[in-house]
Amino acid sequence: SKLELKAHTKWLGGMRFEASSDGENKVYLDQSTEFGGKGLGVKPILLFLYSLSGCIAMDVVSILKKKRIEPKFLDVIAEGTRAEHHPKKFTKITLKFKLKGKGIRREAVQHAVELSHRKYCPIIAMIKESTEIEELIEIEDI
Repeated sequence: SKLELKAHTKWLGGMRFEASSDGENKVYLDQSTEFGGKGLGVKPILLFLYSLSGCIAMDVVSILKKKRIEPKFLDVIAEGTRAEHHPKKFTKITLKFKLKGKGIRREAVQHAVELSHRKYCPIIAMIKESTEIEELIEIEDI
């Protein structure tokens, strides 16, 4: 079913792993040299920020399209602040949305971000009770 997802993570030696779903769309994970890795892949904690920003970015694009707003450019930059002690979870994540386009209304973008945050993005839903999430929006009219 579409509600069941399977991730397969295979050890490649050292601190390097290959993650995939049914052998497709492989992602390589590794640690930096200070933690025994070779830096030949993404750190899992960073992959989490990629997932979060990707999830909300996809929602925002989809919601804006329904409002007949098509930005020429959209970047979502996620910056996470982690706890000092293990498990060093994120205590705060700032999401910066940078959009460029003609006549993009701030209210429409704000509404799209809020809908993703409140209703659609499962990654935010999993962390919003325990992590402060700040959202900033920059729009450039071009």
